[in-house]
Amino acid sequence: LEQIAERAGFPHVEYLSVAFRREVGMPPSRFRAQNRP
Repeated sequence: LEQIAERAGFPHVEYLSVAFRREVGMPPSRFRAQNRP
Protein backbone atom coordinates (compact mmCIF):
# COMPACT_ATOMS: atom_id res chain seq x y z
CA LEU A 1 0.00 0.00 0.00
CA GLU A 2 2.93 2.33 0.68
CA GLN A 3 4.22 1.96 -2.87
CA ILE A 4 0.77 2.60 -4.32
CA ALA A 5 0.36 5.72 -2.18
CA GLU A 6 3.75 7.00 -3.23
CA ARG A 7 3.14 6.36 -6.93
CA ALA A 8 -0.29 8.01 -6.74
CA GLY A 9 1.22 11.12 -5.17
CA PHE A 10 -0.14 10.74 -1.64
CA PRO A 11 2.31 12.02 0.98
CA HIS A 12 1.27 9.35 3.51
CA VAL A 13 -0.44 5.96 3.35
CA GLU A 14 -3.12 7.25 5.71
CA TYR A 15 -4.25 9.79 3.12
CA LEU A 16 -4.64 7.05 0.52
CA SER A 17 -6.65 4.93 2.96
CA VAL A 18 -9.00 7.82 3.72
CA ALA A 19 -9.47 8.65 0.04
CA PHE A 20 -10.01 4.98 -0.82
CA ARG A 21 -12.60 4.60 1.93
CA ARG A 22 -14.46 7.70 0.68
CA GLU A 23 -14.56 6.48 -2.91
CA VAL A 24 -15.16 2.75 -2.39
CA GLY A 25 -17.03 2.77 0.91
CA MET A 26 -14.70 0.38 2.71
CA PRO A 27 -11.08 0.30 3.83
CA PRO A 28 -8.46 -1.18 1.49
CA SER A 29 -7.99 -4.22 3.74
CA ARG A 30 -11.66 -5.20 3.52
CA PHE A 31 -11.68 -4.60 -0.24
CA ARG A 32 -8.67 -6.90 -0.63
CA ALA A 33 -10.27 -9.59 1.52
CA GLN A 34 -13.51 -9.51 -0.48
CA ASN A 35 -11.83 -9.47 -3.88
CA ARG A 36 -9.34 -12.30 -3.57
CA PRO A 37 -9.78 -15.19 -5.99
